[in-house]
Amino acid sequence: KLQKEKEERSEIGANILDFRSIYVGYQKCFCRHASRQANGVAHMLATEGLRREEITYLFNGVPHSVADSVDANWRWMNPPN
Repeated sequence: KLQKEKEERSEIGANILDFRSIYVGYQKCFCRHASRQANGVAHMLATEGLRREEITYLFNGVPHSVADSVDANWRWMNPPN
């Protein structure tokens, strides 16, 4: 979808148009899909931003709930020996 020149009218069309405008400035660009479960932290950040209706809410750091989730996930993926 990113490489096609046709007008994008899908549900994620606005995202594709945004990415295309960024994509133009690079010689190589790779895009890989990640499920919501695999990309949980990004989903939590996006959800919190939408809930707060703010664009720059991460200016002073991430919310404690997100930091706690990252820490818990890291410990689960890297258990002590």
